[in-house]
Amino acid sequence: MRFNYEQEWNSEILNNLCQFYKGNGLSKNDLSDSGYSCILYGQLYTTYLNEVITSTVSKTNAKLDNPFYAKRNDLIIPSSGEDPIDIAVARSLQVDNVLLGGDLNVLRPKSILNSSFLSYQLNGKRKVDIAKIAQGKSIVHLHNCDLKRIKINYPCIEEQNKIANLLFQLDKLIETQIKIINKCKSLINQIYDCLLWNFKDTKKIKLSDILIEKNEKSKINDQYPILSSTVKGLFLQSEYFDREIASSNNIGYKITNKRDIIISPQNLWMGNITYNDKYDNGLVSPSYKIYTINDKHNPTYISTLLKSYRALYMFKTVSEQGASVVRRNLNLDSFYEISFNIPSKKEQDKISKLINSFNIKISLEEKYLQDLQFQKKFLLDNMFI
Repeated sequence: MRFNYEQEWNSEILNNLCQFYKGNGLSKNDLSDSGYSCILYGQLYTTYLNEVITSTVSKTNAKLDNPFYAKRNDLIIPSSGEDPIDIAVARSLQVDNVLLGGDLNVLRPKSILNSSFLSYQLNGKRKVDIAKIAQGKSIVHLHNCDLKRIKINYPCIEEQNKIANLLFQLDKLIETQIKIINKCKSLINQIYDCLLWNFKDTKKIKLSDILIEKNEKSKINDQYPILSSTVKGLFLQSEYFDREIASSNNIGYKITNKRDIIISPQNLWMGNITYNDKYDNGLVSPSYKIYTINDKHNPTYISTLLKSYRALYMFKTVSEQGASVVRRNLNLDSFYEISFNIPSKKEQDKISKLINSFNIKISLEEKYLQDLQFQKKFLLDNMFI
């Protein structure tokens, strides 16, 4: 796919097109409320989701012997991580004089290259090439000397500008759509706070009287699709991770059916509780707890109540510190004793209709976001020779 330009694309290794540098020895402990703008490794994945960085949020007052300041149009690529694909992330810096963490590679393109164009290409056609040269096992490393060997293709600067601008505008649409979804979810959560917690005519009911544990396990391998229950929801494992990560032998995995509640006892305090409203049958890790909802209650109402922020706070109070910071063991006896003010089944049904309408709205907005993201992926795969 090309714009209306007749010139052939050039092919060259990055060593002939960029100067290479390394970031400074900065860490989270060096962050402050004032000082120089800075970017650390983790922020490339959490704060700067697009290929073009147009502003910075962190600052540091760290005193460095030989500080290196990244400039506008520099490219930033992580130098270490747990997954080769994850560290193959390029970001074009569109602000001046930024201190960078020491685990970041810096590329400064020559004037014949649009840095945004280069970042989009490295995150598209060349991402697998970069991942292939990453070295290591448990932690992989990406060195400047390896990046220098990556070959890219580029047209005249005018066509580069057009390609970069098209993808940047698409990024802005994606960013706006993410904000719309987050705003909708925030508003809906406020509405839920009124719908679920402000009833006068209610009855206190324990979780032990709401949830019925299931413990059915698979008897043959690959009896049903493998599912992953996460803080973000319930997914096919192959789609969520882009690969199968479960054991090749999944006999003994727990079977979940539609309308089940699935919780992770170690991560419930973080919000890992999901409602299976998508899959008729599936398999989840034996470490999960699976429940059906008592017929006296509306499953949509109960599942929404159990995922509300007030309920999650209650779950935290009955979760005890585990072997690591991110794991807390759920005290099941205390968990079952948690009680909620539940309205009549008739009132639950009315509220559930509203909840379903909100869910449809969010689903439509998320579908549009997925379409935009698919369009961007298609362009990244096809706009670079």
